[in-house]
Amino acid sequence: MGKSASRSAKAKSSDAPTTSTDLVARAVFLLTNGVGSARVEAELESKGASREAIEQAIRTALEKIRNAADVDRTAEVGKAVQRLNSMFAAAMASGDARSPDLRTALQIQRELSKLLGLAVDSPDPLRPARSSEDRLALVESYLKPLGLIDQHYPIEEHARVAADIIRTQHLAVRAE
Repeated sequence: MGKSASRSAKAKSSDAPTTSTDLVARAVFLLTNGVGSARVEAELESKGASREAIEQAIRTALEKIRNAADVDRTAEVGKAVQRLNSMFAAAMASGDARSPDLRTALQIQRELSKLLGLAVDSPDPLRPARSSEDRLALVESYLKPLGLIDQHYPIEEHARVAADIIRTQHLAVRAE
């Protein structure tokens, strides 16, 4: 039994965080996985840490967690915009030049518009349009973000170009 107790003590000491860095890392792990402070204290105490070391580890862990949440929103939005632009370019370049993946490109454009807050005033596509102007605005909100032609052209020209691309894709698929 003496050897068994000795092995058990060795196992506990090898599992135990021995430095303040280990204590902080364990506290961060537990706190970010939903364990309350009281349970974190109990676990660190069971590893042989002093009351002072436990309190310091929890304070430091909470500070690290707060710092992780303190992001530069402008930089994060910039990264998201860059990623969406790259995905949009890939969707438009997929396939051959005559048949880009317009469905994916449109979805990416919608996400980009949402991210940048550009879609706030666009009509709700789930509500039926009440007037010709509303319907035209809805069509415009779908076509112009595709960037098929310069934004200054009238919506009718955007619709003609989109229809031509769809028609060309449809004929190309039938020919195969």
